[in-house]
Amino acid sequence: MRWVVAVLLGCASAPGVAPKPAPAVDVDAEACRRMCAREAACGADTKDCARSCSGDAARMKPGFVSRYGECFARELDAQCGKLDDKAREAAHLRCFDATLAFFPRDDKNQRDMAEAVCDRGERCMGLGKLGRDACMQATLDPKEPEVQLGQRLVDALRPARVRAFRTCVDAAPCAKPETHDDVVDQCYARTIAGAS
Repeated sequence: MRWVVAVLLGCASAPGVAPKPAPAVDVDAEACRRMCAREAACGADTKDCARSCSGDAARMKPGFVSRYGECFARELDAQCGKLDDKAREAAHLRCFDATLAFFPRDDKNQRDMAEAVCDRGERCMGLGKLGRDACMQATLDPKEPEVQLGQRLVDALRPARVRAFRTCVDAAPCAKPETHDDVVDQCYARTIAGAS
């Protein structure tokens, strides 16, 4: 009987062959492929779709494009032959807004974006501590609908994009007196909106 135990223990400690893990599936890339194929079937330009979708997949948190694609598929199913460019854009905006609702508030992203803008105001525009604090309050608890939508977008951004934005704003020199300071807009375009 001891030899059975020894054999079993020996087998238990022998290195086994571990199954190969399944390859990771990029749900957002797959969602882009499916969505662009559906759009093409409805007459849309697949190059524009692929570029826009891959850009969103790169800037938004994982799962955003997949959820967005589910919404847009329903829109296409309901209106495929009737979607002109204006209706297609409206459907995209509805789905983008609906998808943002699934991402909870990301306080770190929110604070990083707000601090980048408000610290720059204090440093370059002489807002002072009270002005900076008022800027933070207005940015973190906005009342205007378009600012609220922008804030929800920040919740769904990849943290690396928010950090890149903050680094860009923090590193930029202050504008010369009597000139428009468009650093925040430029950094947003470079690190979030236009980056892929």
